[in-house]
Amino acid sequence: RISLSCRSCIVDMAMLQSEKRRKTSMRVAVLGGSSRPGLPLALVLADRGHHVVLIEQDLVQLENLKSGIFPFLEAGGPELLSRCLKSPEHLSFSSELKAAKGCD
Repeated sequence: RISLSCRSCIVDMAMLQSEKRRKTSMRVAVLGGSSRPGLPLALVLADRGHHVVLIEQDLVQLENLKSGIFPFLEAGGPELLSRCLKSPEHLSFSSELKAAKGCD
């Protein structure tokens, strides 16, 4: 079993794989969503068809992400962000913790 952790969220990859097999998606909140571990995790999950709520307190950083500005050097990061922004049903943004309500 492989687990990825990002501040307060833990995603169990075995669970994700079993969810994928069932053709269902999860609703996942990523706290600190513009951080080095948080943003790539959020984008990979969104790109795989899960609904990801990216929660970030830094409003400037949040607006930059919504505009497609990737905040640090990460191979393939800007392209993945651009692709995810085209699917708003898979990636949403918030500065409020209450946006995590209802996540799996």
